[in-house]
Amino acid sequence: MEKNSKNWSIIGIWNEEENLDRYEIKARDYINATDIGKPFLDRYYKMIGEPETNPFEPRILRIFSAGEEFHFLLRRIFRKIGFLIDYEQRIEIPATETLLKVVGYYDMKLGGNVNLVKAEEAINKEDFSDFIKAKALKIAKYFAERYPNGLEPVICEVKSVNSLAFVAHQHGKGYLKDVYPHHVLQIYTYLKATGIRQGRLLYISKDNLLIEEHLVNLNDRNWENLWQLDIKTMSDFYRNKVLPPRESDIVKDEEGKWKPNWRIERSTYLTKITGFKDKKEWMEYAKNLAKEENKKSKKSKKNEKSKSQN
Repeated sequence: MEKNSKNWSIIGIWNEEENLDRYEIKARDYINATDIGKPFLDRYYKMIGEPETNPFEPRILRIFSAGEEFHFLLRRIFRKIGFLIDYEQRIEIPATETLLKVVGYYDMKLGGNVNLVKAEEAINKEDFSDFIKAKALKIAKYFAERYPNGLEPVICEVKSVNSLAFVAHQHGKGYLKDVYPHHVLQIYTYLKATGIRQGRLLYISKDNLLIEEHLVNLNDRNWENLWQLDIKTMSDFYRNKVLPPRESDIVKDEEGKWKPNWRIERSTYLTKITGFKDKKEWMEYAKNLAKEENKKSKKSKKNEKSKSQN
């Protein structure tokens, strides 16, 4: 039966496509580089092929798709400014007696010198909009000024974020509030696999192309220790068929106040992990729990202050 031609919408069509493109959770015996540093329980369920109880909504999938298009655009820009060596290359760190195999695909390998004259000529010849051309030149100037003597080959992982992720700073500047450890562990994995000494983790605002760059070194013992601990822990859970413990519903923020744990909130296994029927029900519970814990903390601090004054 033919659908009513009046009952359609662009969003509806897009949502249908996103739902068709959903990947199937399949059992695997290796660790994905993108999962390192993330909750062990979620990773365990994925590795054994457990169906998701809370798959991402079409709205979130559209955001991911937009992010992929943004990354494709950046690759075009880096190619035009003469900085792109290769991209989306598969890496593998073989399994050992104690560790599972690790597999991944890095975003880009960059290197060389940026010639602003040639970059401007190449960018202007490309079928970019005037807006993208201006932003492409901005990126070219950024790297030309930051690395006037050129840049040896580095692995570059790009994370496109909303401008709200950048904290307003004085004089109109901005900086990223924080770096996600799992992003660093991801790029560190690519360094280990390729032997390249340095990586650049780039956070770029999709709204205004603010750039925040973070250097990751292969010889960083701190990240090496964290990486080894993560891989060993995940390997032990999987090989021994032991279900990892779940994360807490609430965590403390930078100011020491309790709040809902975003790692639970974003879990595609939230219902299975928490027992609540959906995210809304869990969030209400987590907010009330955080509120109660903050009250206890406030009361405890007040009592301690009172004792110290007596």
